[in-house]
Amino acid sequence: MLSLDKMEFATRSQLQELHGLSSKRNASRVLHNMKEYLHVKRMEENIYWLNSLGRKVIRSNKKEPKFTLQVPHAIMRNDIFIYYNQPDDWEVERHIDVEVTEIQNGIMFKKVKSVRPDARFTINGQWHFLEVDRTAKMKTNEDKIRLYHQILPNFTKSFHRPKIIFYTDIESRKEKLLQLGKGLDMEVLTKRDIY
Repeated sequence: MLSLDKMEFATRSQLQELHGLSSKRNASRVLHNMKEYLHVKRMEENIYWLNSLGRKVIRSNKKEPKFTLQVPHAIMRNDIFIYYNQPDDWEVERHIDVEVTEIQNGIMFKKVKSVRPDARFTINGQWHFLEVDRTAKMKTNEDKIRLYHQILPNFTKSFHRPKIIFYTDIESRKEKLLQLGKGLDMEVLTKRDIY
């Protein structure tokens, strides 16, 4: 239940992978036995999240999430959480403010730029910023990458240059995203890479 509290929503297969539940049948049985603590909704597969009793039992101070159109986005974000072995410092949608120097009309001035990755975490002291691309227009992705190009040279919270991870379910976008990210420490993953 603690992993559901951290991830908010998870599929049966994600929970099976995360907790080493040997088979689909075993995972389904375990989750069925926990039904009094869970909400469940069927999409491509069952999606689970803690109900108020489940949150009370684990003493969660988080507000119960609502099942919205953003749930498939959260499910994809959790794919990366599992892929990178459940980082301890995993944080979802936290703003990062960075001071940058801009020149307009020959005048230099400092300005604070902000980015909010879908998740952020560290591996060996290096920040990783996750961007999940599920339904975004390519222009939105271009704008995000342009912003990363602008702020990362000034990012000083890490001894290492941050790594940007784009995770998309559209295979044909992989090369385009990699081209846009030239000069950044950037990785583009697709569902095919994860599963």
